[in-house]
Amino acid sequence: TYVDFGFLKQLIQLRFEDRLKEESYRLFASLRDRIMTIEKHYQQNEESLRKCYNQQLADAIGTIKGMYQQYFEVEEEKTSLHDAMTVKMNILSKRLREKEEVIKELREELDQYEEHGFQKVDSFIKESSPLRTTLEKENLEFKMENERLLQVISELEEEIQLSVKENSVLEDEIISLKEIAEKDHKTIQKIEEEKRVLEQRIQVLTSKLEKEKKKSERIKKESEHINKNWEKKFLILRNSFHVLKNEMFTRHTLFRQFAVLADTSFNYVVSTHWGRCTLSL
Repeated sequence: TYVDFGFLKQLIQLRFEDRLKEESYRLFASLRDRIMTIEKHYQQNEESLRKCYNQQLADAIGTIKGMYQQYFEVEEEKTSLHDAMTVKMNILSKRLREKEEVIKELREELDQYEEHGFQKVDSFIKESSPLRTTLEKENLEFKMENERLLQVISELEEEIQLSVKENSVLEDEIISLKEIAEKDHKTIQKIEEEKRVLEQRIQVLTSKLEKEKKKSERIKKESEHINKNWEKKFLILRNSFHVLKNEMFTRHTLFRQFAVLADTSFNYVVSTHWGRCTLSL
């Protein structure tokens, strides 16, 4: 049986290329799904952080409004949460400055009273001491609340920085995965190009193989035709040989018979001649 090992090799190589292409597509799909999952996780984290920060900011604004609406009234404006926080802080700073101005004025008045005598000073201190104590207490409370808000803002900024770092790490990972996917895509394109080249070579080799098969079939038919002709000739020669052999055998037999017959005739003639001679004597 004729086995074309070259064709089998090309067939196995073609199957290997197909399997490699399938595995490459599977890997590309897996990487793409992973990238989409990471992007979705990144978006969810970003949305969650945004909601958390907005909620904390809204809570802080609500706390400030609840604590200080008994001292002043603020017109509601349709602004963003960041703008509202800025407005509250400005109003609080303005209120602190007003309290400090009152304290400054009281101290100036005290200095003026000191010039007129200790009795008037003592009387004024007794009368203004409760108001001064109240103002200083309010001022201290405002400062403490301001420090607390600054601490909250600092914590929010730290959380934002951590979120930015995490997002940066995720973005780096996404970029890395995209680069891997791009490399895999280029590898797939290269494999497909090599496959096209191999397919063209296979077509050329297949065409040559078909031509060789046709040539082989033609030579085989010619060989069979020649063999049949030689078989016919050999059969004719063999039959001719048998005929010649039979003819030679027949001739040899006839020759022997003729020789025996000739010898018998000679003996008969000789015997007859001697018989006649005896009778004459």
